Amino acid sequence: TTVKSLLVMEEIGHQENIEATEEEVEQELNDIAKARQTNVDQVRKQYAGNMDGVKDGIVMKKAIDFLMDNAILVD
Repeated sequence: TTVKSLLVMEEIGHQENIEATEEEVEQELNDIAKARQTNVDQVRKQYAGNMDGVKDGIVMKKAIDFLMDNAILVD
């Protein structure tokens, strides 16, 4: 299920010490602003109370990238 997948990704992030840097958070906010065709200050205000959610999303993406980079393909 989705909840199980999120928990697994969260644990991988924890085990591999994967974190979201300030630069990555700023880039994510810029990407959101661009997608919404608004300015980054507006997005920052909208996410002010949920910056941990932004960081968690980045960690999830990085955990998936980690898995993809370390996957062993089996025939």
